Amino acid sequence: MDSTEKMLRTKFRLDVNNIASTFVQLFQLCHKQEISNLSDPLLRWLDFRLRFIDPRPRKLLFSKKFPKLLPKNIDRAAKNLFRKIEAGIDINPYQGKGLILHHDTSGNKREHRTDLLWADWNIVHFHLCDKEIPKNRYFSERSDWLLFGMVGYDFLVCIDIRHHKDNNLFNDPELVKIVAQSWPQIMSQYELKGVHGLEADLTAEEYAKVRKGGVACPVAIDGKVYIGPGMGVTTASTATRVTSAEIDVLRYVDFLAKAICDPSTQCLPGYQKTSGHEQILSLCITPNGLAIHDDSLNMAWVLPKMDNTSEPDYLYILHNLLAPEWCVKKAFPEP
Repeated sequence: MDSTEKMLRTKFRLDVNNIASTFVQLFQLCHKQEISNLSDPLLRWLDFRLRFIDPRPRKLLFSKKFPKLLPKNIDRAAKNLFRKIEAGIDINPYQGKGLILHHDTSGNKREHRTDLLWADWNIVHFHLCDKEIPKNRYFSERSDWLLFGMVGYDFLVCIDIRHHKDNNLFNDPELVKIVAQSWPQIMSQYELKGVHGLEADLTAEEYAKVRKGGVACPVAIDGKVYIGPGMGVTTASTATRVTSAEIDVLRYVDFLAKAICDPSTQCLPGYQKTSGHEQILSLCITPNGLAIHDDSLNMAWVLPKMDNTSEPDYLYILHNLLAPEWCVKKAFPEP
């Protein structure tokens, strides 16, 4: 690695943290920075970004345990939410304020660094509120009844509806067991082959303790053993997949710096390595998304975006992780 590439890697890594910091402020995310080694804006941003459900139409799937009859007000609220899911309308307002205010990867309280149910089992919850959200508010009101689900690219599985005051609701292994019994194809990829059982299943209380302590534990279901579909928690009680995504972002900007410095490589469509002046390059956000900017020429080249027809190379993934379309639209609202 020559000195130019090394400097560009350092610059791009600084840029992605600055971009993340801008987004943390834009979405008003809680970021107290109380723990120094967990205070990078990129980590905080990616926790929110991965928990935020990309608005797109999704098919609804219902578990074998999903209730057939609901009280009228809950049924009305559930049907309203189902309609929005199928239409691709933003459903994040029903996740609750923990999405931006109560969880903070950099906070002192380990149990509040992320949504531990999501981190461990990839299960999210939605407030079933039958009142319309006022135009001056983003989040719905809290509800006594919650829908628990698991979100895929183009589907959402509805696991169960539970009362908010149920004991250890957010640590109840019955939720992930319902997923395994209703959709074995979803859980099969997380099965620990060759492991035939645990001496004893953990209780909901025990799952709460180990998650807070930063320990990821498997779950035993009908004689099979699985890792958590959310990939578990780190020893700092943050989401493992968020740390993995942060590593990916930094690795991909290193790849990009290397490609730019390699005269034989076309790093992205339209970008030209110019001569006759000193290039001063940076990563920035434009109305069209994440881009390489040549400060000396005031020109930008937008990184390719992910779509259904694209092979997901590192530039697509980098763009989608750091600056998804819904985020760019908020940064550059239409007049």
